Amino acid sequence: MAHRGTVSPEQLREALAEITSNPEIRRSTAKMRREIEESGGLNRAADRIESLLET
Repeated sequence: MAHRGTVSPEQLREALAEITSNPEIRRSTAKMRREIEESGGLNRAADRIESLLET
């Protein structure tokens, strides 16, 4: 029996297959990657997220 919040290896495989083969998801993640890089990269994004969580 699976515990709440867990996934089976097959479920994970299916989710990864969907993410890597779906053109819309690939375009969206490419856009997000460009925006993060253009705005200062991952460190700045992480700092911003942390600041939002603190408020």
